[in-house]
Amino acid sequence: MDGNGRLHRFMIHHVLQRSGLLPDGLVLPVSASIAKDELAYLDVLSGFSKPVTRLWRYRRTDQAPLIDSSPGARPYRYFEADREVAFLQKMIQTTILTEIPNELRYLRGYDAAFSELDATFDLPRSDISKLIRMIHGNDGALSATKRKQFAHLPEAVIDQVERIVRAAFPEDTQPVDHDKPS
Repeated sequence: MDGNGRLHRFMIHHVLQRSGLLPDGLVLPVSASIAKDELAYLDVLSGFSKPVTRLWRYRRTDQAPLIDSSPGARPYRYFEADREVAFLQKMIQTTILTEIPNELRYLRGYDAAFSELDATFDLPRSDISKLIRMIHGNDGALSATKRKQFAHLPEAVIDQVERIVRAAFPEDTQPVDHDKPS
């Protein structure tokens, strides 16, 4: 998404914060939900921008567009925003009902896996963190390619690390058959 999209999402966060509906300092991560439904987001934005853009008369030049006529402020000030509001409401609902619970589940699993791995093995914290992310991101197994990064660890240790990570994320990962290509 481009700079206008970033500005748009900033404005959403800013308006939500200023509305008084959220405690001071709390940012509702609605951008994560929007990013996961980018096609619908772009469709909603285009539903406004395409018709309004047709109201402008301009010619392209080497430096900048030469504006012959513009619609003035009216289409920007007084427009029907039903689609935009419905989309934003859906994204806020998705954030509250799905994104935040998923993130909390992930953080609980990550913390549980990290604590157990840190207590069980003498590994650098950065390696523990990488192992958790790699294993969790690959359905509970460290791929053959990623295993090469940890060639200094015995296979039995990697297997135990995988079991610990899978146990920490029971709803997300299932045991993986190492004979099956990943």
